[in-house]
Amino acid sequence: ADGKSKWYSQACIPGSSSTSPSNANESSFHLQSLAWASYDESGKGKSRLFGSSLRGFIFEVDIRRQCIRSINDSYGGAVWCIVTCPYDSLLFAACEDGAVRIFRYGDSDDRLVYVKSIIISGNMKAKKVRALSLALHPSKTHKQLFVGGSDGVIRCFDWSTGYCMFRMTGDILPSSSPRGHKGGSSNQKEPEPEVSSFAPQMWSLLLLADQSLLASGDSRGQLQLWDVELGVLVCSFKQHLGDVLALSASSDGERVFSAGLDGKVCCVERVGPDEWVHTYAHRAHTHDIHALAVRDSTLLSGGVDTKLCTYSTRDFAQVRPRWIPLLPANRLVQHSEDYSLLVLQQRHSLELWAMRPQDTASKPLELAVNMQLKGEGHVHCVALAPISASMLAVSSTAGTRMWRLSGSANPDPEKVSLPDVVTQFSRRALKDEFCHAMRF
Repeated sequence: ADGKSKWYSQACIPGSSSTSPSNANESSFHLQSLAWASYDESGKGKSRLFGSSLRGFIFEVDIRRQCIRSINDSYGGAVWCIVTCPYDSLLFAACEDGAVRIFRYGDSDDRLVYVKSIIISGNMKAKKVRALSLALHPSKTHKQLFVGGSDGVIRCFDWSTGYCMFRMTGDILPSSSPRGHKGGSSNQKEPEPEVSSFAPQMWSLLLLADQSLLASGDSRGQLQLWDVELGVLVCSFKQHLGDVLALSASSDGERVFSAGLDGKVCCVERVGPDEWVHTYAHRAHTHDIHALAVRDSTLLSGGVDTKLCTYSTRDFAQVRPRWIPLLPANRLVQHSEDYSLLVLQQRHSLELWAMRPQDTASKPLELAVNMQLKGEGHVHCVALAPISASMLAVSSTAGTRMWRLSGSANPDPEKVSLPDVVTQFSRRALKDEFCHAMRF
Protein backbone atom coordinates (compact mmCIF):
# COMPACT_ATOMS: atom_id res chain seq x y z
CA ALA A 1 0.00 0.00 0.00
CA ASP A 2 1.14 3.55 -0.65
CA GLY A 3 0.67 6.60 1.55
CA LYS A 4 -2.87 7.15 0.23
CA SER A 5 -4.06 3.66 1.25
CA LYS A 6 -4.19 2.56 -2.37
CA TRP A 7 -3.27 -1.08 -2.77
CA TYR A 8 -1.69 -2.64 -5.83
CA SER A 9 -0.11 -5.97 -6.79
CA GLN A 10 3.66 -5.81 -6.31
CA ALA A 11 4.82 -9.39 -6.90
CA CYS A 12 3.64 -12.93 -7.61
CA ILE A 13 5.52 -15.73 -5.85
CA PRO A 14 4.70 -19.11 -7.43
CA GLY A 15 5.01 -22.52 -5.84
CA SER A 16 7.97 -24.60 -6.95
CA SER A 17 7.69 -28.13 -8.26
CA SER A 18 10.88 -29.29 -6.56
CA THR A 19 10.08 -28.03 -3.05
CA SER A 20 7.56 -30.70 -2.12
CA PRO A 21 8.91 -33.84 -0.48
CA SER A 22 6.62 -35.83 -2.77
CA ASN A 23 7.78 -33.86 -5.85
CA ALA A 24 4.33 -32.38 -6.34
CA ASN A 25 3.93 -29.96 -9.20
CA GLU A 26 2.64 -26.42 -8.88
CA SER A 27 -0.96 -27.41 -9.61
CA SER A 28 -0.92 -29.66 -6.51
CA PHE A 29 0.91 -27.23 -4.22
CA HIS A 30 -2.24 -26.81 -2.07
CA LEU A 31 -1.28 -23.71 -0.12
CA GLN A 32 -3.28 -23.68 3.11
CA SER A 33 -1.97 -20.96 5.41
CA LEU A 34 0.69 -18.26 5.80
CA ALA A 35 2.28 -16.78 8.92
CA TRP A 36 4.74 -13.94 9.50
CA ALA A 37 7.56 -14.54 11.99
CA SER A 38 8.56 -11.24 13.58
CA TYR A 39 11.04 -12.64 16.13
CA ASP A 40 14.65 -12.20 14.99
CA GLU A 41 17.57 -13.57 17.00
CA SER A 42 20.07 -11.37 15.16
CA GLY A 43 18.27 -8.20 16.23
CA LYS A 44 18.10 -6.83 12.67
CA GLY A 45 14.32 -6.63 12.84
CA LYS A 46 13.65 -8.58 9.66
CA SER A 47 10.44 -10.58 9.25
CA ARG A 48 10.18 -14.04 7.71
CA LEU A 49 7.25 -15.60 5.91
CA PHE A 50 6.29 -19.26 6.41
CA GLY A 51 3.57 -21.27 4.73
CA SER A 52 1.96 -24.68 4.99
CA SER A 53 0.44 -27.09 2.50
CA LEU A 54 -2.13 -29.85 2.60
CA ARG A 55 0.57 -31.97 0.94
CA GLY A 56 2.21 -32.26 4.35
CA PHE A 57 5.07 -29.78 4.28
CA ILE A 58 6.03 -26.38 5.66
CA PHE A 59 7.98 -23.94 3.52
CA GLU A 60 9.64 -20.55 3.84
CA VAL A 61 9.38 -17.77 1.26
CA ASP A 62 12.39 -15.72 0.24
CA ILE A 63 10.88 -12.24 -0.01
CA ARG A 64 13.94 -10.65 -1.60
CA ARG A 65 14.26 -13.22 -4.39
CA GLN A 66 10.50 -13.91 -4.49
CA CYS A 67 10.78 -17.69 -4.52
CA ILE A 68 10.44 -20.67 -2.19
CA ARG A 69 13.50 -20.72 0.06
CA SER A 70 13.24 -24.04 1.91
CA ILE A 71 10.92 -26.98 2.47
CA ASN A 72 10.43 -29.13 5.57
CA ASP A 73 8.25 -32.15 6.28
CA SER A 74 5.54 -31.74 8.90
CA TYR A 75 5.84 -35.37 10.11
CA GLY A 76 2.07 -35.40 10.61
CA GLY A 77 0.36 -35.23 7.23
CA ALA A 78 -1.59 -32.23 6.00
CA VAL A 79 -0.91 -28.96 7.81
CA TRP A 80 -4.15 -27.04 8.33
CA CYS A 81 -2.79 -24.02 10.17
CA ILE A 82 0.48 -22.51 11.38
CA VAL A 83 1.24 -19.73 13.86
CA THR A 84 4.52 -18.24 15.06
CA CYS A 85 5.60 -17.16 18.52
CA PRO A 86 6.19 -13.38 18.85
CA TYR A 87 8.84 -13.73 21.58
CA ASP A 88 10.71 -16.87 20.47
CA SER A 89 11.82 -18.55 17.25
CA LEU A 90 9.07 -21.18 17.40
CA LEU A 91 6.50 -22.27 14.84
CA PHE A 92 3.35 -24.26 15.70
CA ALA A 93 1.69 -26.51 13.10
CA ALA A 94 -1.78 -28.07 13.38
CA CYS A 95 -1.54 -31.45 11.64
CA GLU A 96 -3.93 -33.98 10.16
CA ASP A 97 -2.95 -36.74 12.62
CA GLY A 98 -4.38 -34.82 15.58
CA ALA A 99 -1.16 -33.33 16.93
CA VAL A 100 0.30 -29.84 17.14
CA ARG A 101 3.98 -29.98 16.24
CA ILE A 102 6.41 -27.34 17.44
CA PHE A 103 9.42 -26.41 15.31
CA ARG A 104 12.31 -24.03 15.87
CA TYR A 105 13.75 -21.92 13.07
CA GLY A 106 17.25 -20.45 13.10
CA ASP A 107 18.72 -17.26 11.73
CA SER A 108 21.27 -18.90 9.42
CA ASP A 109 19.83 -22.39 8.90
CA ASP A 110 16.96 -22.91 6.49
CA ARG A 111 15.82 -26.11 8.16
CA LEU A 112 13.10 -26.30 10.78
CA VAL A 113 14.19 -28.24 13.87
CA TYR A 114 11.50 -30.43 15.41
CA VAL A 115 10.99 -29.71 19.12
CA LYS A 116 7.99 -31.72 20.32
CA SER A 117 4.35 -32.66 19.70
CA ILE A 118 1.14 -32.01 21.62
CA ILE A 119 -1.58 -34.64 21.13
CA ILE A 120 -4.88 -32.82 21.37
CA SER A 121 -7.13 -35.82 22.14
CA GLY A 122 -6.30 -38.32 24.87
CA ASN A 123 -9.04 -40.79 23.92
CA MET A 124 -7.31 -43.27 21.63
CA LYS A 125 -10.50 -45.36 21.23
CA ALA A 126 -12.46 -42.46 19.79
CA LYS A 127 -12.40 -41.44 16.16
CA LYS A 128 -9.28 -39.51 15.19
CA VAL A 129 -9.54 -35.78 15.88
CA ARG A 130 -7.79 -33.44 13.44
CA ALA A 131 -6.13 -30.24 14.61
CA LEU A 132 -7.59 -27.56 12.32
CA SER A 133 -6.89 -24.12 13.79
CA LEU A 134 -4.55 -22.41 16.24
CA ALA A 135 -4.37 -19.22 18.30
CA LEU A 136 -1.38 -18.34 20.48
CA HIS A 137 -1.37 -16.00 23.46
CA PRO A 138 1.18 -13.24 22.73
CA SER A 139 2.36 -12.82 26.33
CA LYS A 140 5.46 -14.54 27.71
CA THR A 141 3.76 -15.20 31.04
CA HIS A 142 0.70 -16.86 29.48
CA LYS A 143 1.98 -19.76 27.44
CA GLN A 144 -1.50 -20.61 26.22
CA LEU A 145 -2.15 -22.30 22.91
CA PHE A 146 -5.75 -22.65 21.72
CA VAL A 147 -6.42 -25.54 19.33
CA GLY A 148 -9.63 -26.02 17.37
CA GLY A 149 -10.42 -29.60 16.46
CA SER A 150 -12.62 -31.51 14.06
CA ASP A 151 -14.76 -32.66 17.01
CA GLY A 152 -16.15 -29.18 17.70
CA VAL A 153 -13.97 -28.67 20.79
CA ILE A 154 -11.54 -25.83 21.49
CA ARG A 155 -8.74 -26.90 23.83
CA CYS A 156 -6.41 -24.62 25.73
CA PHE A 157 -2.90 -26.00 26.32
CA ASP A 158 0.13 -24.84 28.19
CA TRP A 159 2.44 -25.42 25.23
CA SER A 160 5.58 -25.52 27.39
CA THR A 161 4.32 -28.57 29.33
CA GLY A 162 1.61 -29.99 27.05
CA TYR A 163 -0.95 -29.70 29.88
CA CYS A 164 -4.57 -29.28 28.78
CA MET A 165 -5.89 -26.45 30.94
CA PHE A 166 -9.56 -26.53 29.86
CA ARG A 167 -11.92 -27.23 26.97
CA MET A 168 -14.67 -25.17 25.39
CA THR A 169 -17.28 -27.33 23.71
CA GLY A 170 -20.06 -26.54 21.27
CA ASP A 171 -23.69 -27.32 22.07
CA ILE A 172 -24.22 -30.18 19.62
CA LEU A 173 -21.81 -32.72 21.09
CA PRO A 174 -23.00 -35.34 23.64
CA SER A 175 -24.10 -33.88 26.96
CA SER A 176 -21.36 -35.82 28.78
CA SER A 177 -18.97 -33.02 27.84
CA PRO A 178 -20.31 -29.81 29.42
CA ARG A 179 -19.50 -26.46 27.89
CA GLY A 180 -16.64 -24.69 29.55
CA HIS A 181 -15.36 -27.77 31.38
CA LYS A 182 -12.18 -26.91 33.27
CA GLY A 183 -9.31 -29.12 34.31
CA GLY A 184 -7.79 -32.16 32.73
CA SER A 185 -4.40 -32.89 31.27
CA SER A 186 -3.22 -34.25 27.97
CA ASN A 187 -0.95 -36.59 29.98
CA GLN A 188 -3.64 -37.83 32.36
CA LYS A 189 -6.62 -40.06 31.75
CA GLU A 190 -9.71 -37.91 31.40
CA PRO A 191 -13.05 -38.42 29.66
CA GLU A 192 -12.81 -37.15 26.09
CA PRO A 193 -16.00 -36.68 24.05
CA GLU A 194 -16.70 -39.11 21.25
CA VAL A 195 -16.45 -37.46 17.86
CA SER A 196 -19.99 -36.94 16.60
CA SER A 197 -20.74 -37.16 12.91
CA PHE A 198 -22.53 -33.80 13.33
CA ALA A 199 -19.72 -32.13 15.23
CA PRO A 200 -18.72 -28.74 13.80
CA GLN A 201 -15.27 -28.28 12.33
CA MET A 202 -13.43 -25.47 14.11
CA TRP A 203 -11.87 -23.92 11.03
CA SER A 204 -10.55 -20.66 12.49
CA LEU A 205 -9.55 -19.13 15.83
CA LEU A 206 -8.60 -15.58 16.73
CA LEU A 207 -7.52 -14.10 20.06
CA LEU A 208 -8.63 -10.49 20.36
CA ALA A 209 -6.37 -7.57 21.29
CA ASP A 210 -7.29 -7.52 24.98
CA GLN A 211 -6.61 -11.31 25.25
CA SER A 212 -9.86 -11.81 27.15
CA LEU A 213 -11.99 -13.10 24.28
CA LEU A 214 -11.40 -15.79 21.70
CA ALA A 215 -13.32 -15.78 18.41
CA SER A 216 -14.04 -19.03 16.57
CA GLY A 217 -15.53 -19.87 13.18
CA ASP A 218 -16.94 -23.32 12.44
CA SER A 219 -18.54 -25.42 9.72
CA ARG A 220 -22.06 -24.49 10.85
CA GLY A 221 -21.57 -20.89 9.76
CA GLN A 222 -21.26 -19.62 13.31
CA LEU A 223 -19.04 -16.89 14.68
CA GLN A 224 -18.68 -17.43 18.43
CA LEU A 225 -16.93 -15.40 21.12
CA TRP A 226 -15.53 -17.21 24.18
CA ASP A 227 -14.33 -15.95 27.56
CA VAL A 228 -10.83 -17.45 27.86
CA GLU A 229 -10.67 -16.86 31.63
CA LEU A 230 -13.90 -18.71 32.45
CA GLY A 231 -13.96 -20.98 29.42
CA VAL A 232 -17.60 -20.17 28.59
CA LEU A 233 -19.46 -18.92 25.53
CA VAL A 234 -20.21 -15.19 25.54
CA CYS A 235 -22.27 -14.84 22.37
CA SER A 236 -22.87 -16.53 19.04
CA PHE A 237 -23.79 -15.24 15.56
CA LYS A 238 -25.03 -17.25 12.61
CA GLN A 239 -24.81 -14.87 9.66
CA HIS A 240 -23.13 -17.20 7.17
CA LEU A 241 -24.73 -19.85 4.98
CA GLY A 242 -21.59 -22.02 4.95
CA ASP A 243 -18.37 -22.73 6.79
CA VAL A 244 -16.53 -19.80 8.40
CA LEU A 245 -12.95 -20.18 7.15
CA ALA A 246 -11.26 -16.90 8.14
CA LEU A 247 -11.36 -14.41 11.01
CA SER A 248 -9.76 -11.04 11.63
CA ALA A 249 -10.26 -8.10 13.97
CA SER A 250 -9.58 -4.40 14.16
CA SER A 251 -6.45 -3.27 15.98
CA ASP A 252 -8.44 -2.20 19.05
CA GLY A 253 -10.42 -5.46 19.14
CA GLU A 254 -13.79 -3.69 18.98
CA ARG A 255 -14.79 -5.23 15.63
CA VAL A 256 -14.49 -8.83 14.48
CA PHE A 257 -14.76 -9.82 10.81
CA SER A 258 -15.64 -13.27 9.50
CA ALA A 259 -15.75 -14.83 6.03
CA GLY A 260 -16.22 -18.24 4.49
CA LEU A 261 -17.81 -20.39 1.83
CA ASP A 262 -20.72 -18.05 1.08
CA GLY A 263 -18.39 -15.30 -0.20
CA LYS A 264 -19.65 -12.84 2.41
CA VAL A 265 -17.66 -10.70 4.88
CA CYS A 266 -19.58 -10.00 8.11
CA CYS A 267 -18.79 -7.58 10.90
CA VAL A 268 -19.78 -7.82 14.57
CA GLU A 269 -19.10 -4.90 16.90
CA ARG A 270 -18.81 -4.49 20.65
CA VAL A 271 -21.50 -2.22 22.12
CA GLY A 272 -20.99 -3.04 25.79
CA PRO A 273 -18.78 -4.97 28.23
CA ASP A 274 -20.18 -8.34 27.10
CA GLU A 275 -22.54 -7.18 24.35
CA TRP A 276 -21.85 -7.66 20.66
CA VAL A 277 -24.12 -7.00 17.69
CA HIS A 278 -23.95 -7.80 13.99
CA THR A 279 -23.65 -4.51 12.08
CA TYR A 280 -23.24 -5.16 8.34
CA ALA A 281 -22.08 -7.60 5.67
CA HIS A 282 -20.51 -7.18 2.22
CA ARG A 283 -20.54 -9.70 -0.62
CA ALA A 284 -17.66 -8.57 -2.83
CA HIS A 285 -16.59 -12.11 -3.77
CA THR A 286 -18.40 -14.63 -5.92
CA HIS A 287 -16.87 -17.73 -4.35
CA ASP A 288 -15.19 -18.95 -1.15
CA ILE A 289 -13.13 -16.54 0.94
CA HIS A 290 -10.12 -18.19 2.55
CA ALA A 291 -8.13 -15.28 4.01
CA LEU A 292 -8.72 -12.08 5.98
CA ALA A 293 -6.10 -9.62 7.22
CA VAL A 294 -6.14 -6.15 8.79
CA ARG A 295 -3.49 -3.51 8.15
CA ASP A 296 -3.99 -0.19 9.98
CA SER A 297 -7.64 0.71 9.21
CA THR A 298 -7.96 -1.50 6.13
CA LEU A 299 -9.37 -5.02 5.94
CA LEU A 300 -8.27 -7.25 3.06
CA SER A 301 -9.99 -10.41 1.83
CA GLY A 302 -8.91 -13.05 -0.68
CA GLY A 303 -10.56 -16.14 -2.08
CA VAL A 304 -10.74 -18.69 -4.86
CA ASP A 305 -12.25 -16.19 -7.30
CA THR A 306 -8.71 -14.71 -7.57
CA LYS A 307 -9.88 -11.32 -6.28
CA LEU A 308 -8.41 -9.23 -3.49
CA CYS A 309 -10.74 -6.70 -1.88
CA THR A 310 -10.23 -3.93 0.65
CA TYR A 311 -12.70 -2.62 3.24
CA SER A 312 -12.64 0.15 5.82
CA THR A 313 -12.60 -1.20 9.36
CA ARG A 314 -13.83 2.10 10.82
CA ASP A 315 -16.65 2.72 8.33
CA PHE A 316 -17.37 -0.85 7.30
CA ALA A 317 -21.05 -0.26 6.58
CA GLN A 318 -20.68 3.11 4.84
CA VAL A 319 -17.69 2.46 2.53
CA ARG A 320 -18.06 -0.04 -0.30
CA PRO A 321 -15.28 -2.60 -0.87
CA ARG A 322 -12.71 -2.01 -3.59
CA TRP A 323 -10.99 -4.54 -5.81
CA ILE A 324 -7.21 -4.67 -6.10
CA PRO A 325 -6.07 -5.34 -9.70
CA LEU A 326 -3.97 -8.50 -9.79
CA LEU A 327 -2.34 -7.75 -13.13
CA PRO A 328 1.38 -7.05 -12.74
CA ALA A 329 2.75 -3.61 -13.47
CA ASN A 330 4.98 -4.97 -16.25
CA ARG A 331 3.38 -5.84 -19.56
CA LEU A 332 3.07 -9.52 -20.43
CA VAL A 333 3.30 -8.80 -24.18
CA GLN A 334 6.19 -6.95 -25.86
CA HIS A 335 6.27 -6.00 -29.56
CA SER A 336 8.64 -4.45 -32.06
CA GLU A 337 8.04 -1.00 -33.49
CA ASP A 338 6.51 -2.33 -36.73
CA TYR A 339 4.59 -5.10 -34.90
CA SER A 340 6.44 -7.76 -36.89
CA LEU A 341 7.44 -9.64 -33.71
CA LEU A 342 5.48 -10.26 -30.52
CA VAL A 343 6.94 -11.69 -27.30
CA LEU A 344 4.48 -13.32 -24.89
CA GLN A 345 5.68 -13.86 -21.34
CA GLN A 346 4.70 -17.14 -19.65
CA ARG A 347 5.57 -18.37 -16.19
CA HIS A 348 8.63 -20.43 -17.20
CA SER A 349 8.89 -19.75 -20.93
CA LEU A 350 8.66 -17.17 -23.70
CA GLU A 351 6.72 -17.35 -26.96
CA LEU A 352 7.95 -15.42 -29.99
CA TRP A 353 5.19 -14.80 -32.55
CA ALA A 354 5.92 -13.54 -36.07
CA MET A 355 3.43 -11.26 -37.82
CA ARG A 356 3.04 -12.03 -41.55
CA PRO A 357 1.42 -9.75 -44.12
CA GLN A 358 -2.10 -10.95 -44.81
CA ASP A 359 -1.68 -10.88 -48.59
CA THR A 360 1.39 -13.16 -48.52
CA ALA A 361 0.57 -15.67 -45.77
CA SER A 362 -2.38 -17.83 -44.84
CA LYS A 363 -1.64 -17.34 -41.14
CA PRO A 364 -1.03 -13.70 -40.24
CA LEU A 365 0.19 -14.70 -36.76
CA GLU A 366 2.48 -17.70 -36.39
CA LEU A 367 4.44 -19.09 -33.45
CA ALA A 368 8.09 -18.81 -34.46
CA VAL A 369 9.98 -19.86 -31.31
CA ASN A 370 8.94 -21.32 -27.96
CA MET A 371 11.78 -20.65 -25.52
CA GLN A 372 11.73 -22.97 -22.51
CA LEU A 373 14.01 -21.42 -19.91
CA LYS A 374 16.34 -23.68 -17.97
CA GLY A 375 15.82 -24.10 -14.28
CA GLU A 376 12.70 -23.42 -12.24
CA GLY A 377 12.98 -19.65 -12.05
CA HIS A 378 9.77 -17.68 -12.40
CA VAL A 379 9.94 -15.03 -15.14
CA HIS A 380 9.53 -11.55 -13.63
CA CYS A 381 10.05 -9.21 -16.57
CA VAL A 382 10.96 -9.21 -20.29
CA ALA A 383 12.41 -6.48 -22.52
CA LEU A 384 12.52 -6.42 -26.34
CA ALA A 385 14.47 -3.89 -28.39
CA PRO A 386 11.55 -2.02 -30.00
CA ILE A 387 13.17 -0.62 -33.15
CA SER A 388 15.06 -3.55 -34.66
CA ALA A 389 13.82 -6.37 -32.40
CA SER A 390 17.40 -7.63 -32.37
CA MET A 391 17.86 -8.05 -28.61
CA LEU A 392 15.78 -9.83 -26.00
CA ALA A 393 16.38 -9.76 -22.23
CA VAL A 394 14.70 -11.90 -19.57
CA SER A 395 14.96 -11.64 -15.79
CA SER A 396 13.84 -14.45 -13.50
CA THR A 397 14.70 -15.81 -10.07
CA ALA A 398 17.52 -17.74 -11.77
CA GLY A 399 19.15 -14.49 -12.94
CA THR A 400 19.12 -12.06 -15.86
CA ARG A 401 19.93 -13.33 -19.36
CA MET A 402 20.10 -11.81 -22.84
CA TRP A 403 19.71 -13.14 -26.40
CA ARG A 404 20.41 -11.76 -29.86
CA LEU A 405 17.64 -12.31 -32.43
CA SER A 406 18.47 -12.86 -36.07
CA GLY A 407 15.31 -11.19 -37.36
CA SER A 408 11.60 -10.79 -36.85
CA ALA A 409 10.63 -13.22 -39.63
CA ASN A 410 12.59 -16.19 -38.29
CA PRO A 411 14.11 -15.19 -34.95
CA ASP A 412 16.88 -17.55 -33.89
CA PRO A 413 17.81 -16.68 -30.28
CA GLU A 414 21.54 -16.66 -29.58
CA LYS A 415 22.56 -16.21 -26.00
CA VAL A 416 24.99 -13.36 -25.39
CA SER A 417 26.68 -11.94 -22.32
CA LEU A 418 25.47 -8.82 -20.61
CA PRO A 419 26.63 -5.60 -22.32
CA ASP A 420 29.92 -4.00 -21.37
CA VAL A 421 28.17 -0.82 -20.25
CA VAL A 422 27.08 -2.72 -17.16
CA THR A 423 29.72 -2.34 -14.50
CA GLN A 424 31.42 -5.33 -12.93
CA PHE A 425 29.45 -4.95 -9.72
CA SER A 426 26.08 -4.67 -11.45
CA ARG A 427 26.88 -7.59 -13.73
CA ARG A 428 27.63 -9.79 -10.75
CA ALA A 429 24.43 -8.68 -9.04
CA LEU A 430 22.26 -9.27 -12.12
CA LYS A 431 23.54 -12.82 -12.47
CA ASP A 432 22.47 -13.67 -8.94
CA GLU A 433 19.27 -11.64 -8.65
CA PHE A 434 16.34 -10.59 -10.80
CA CYS A 435 15.08 -7.25 -12.08
CA HIS A 436 11.65 -5.80 -11.43
CA ALA A 437 11.66 -3.86 -14.72
CA MET A 438 13.91 -3.63 -17.82
CA ARG A 439 13.91 -1.45 -20.89
CA PHE A 440 16.08 -1.01 -23.99
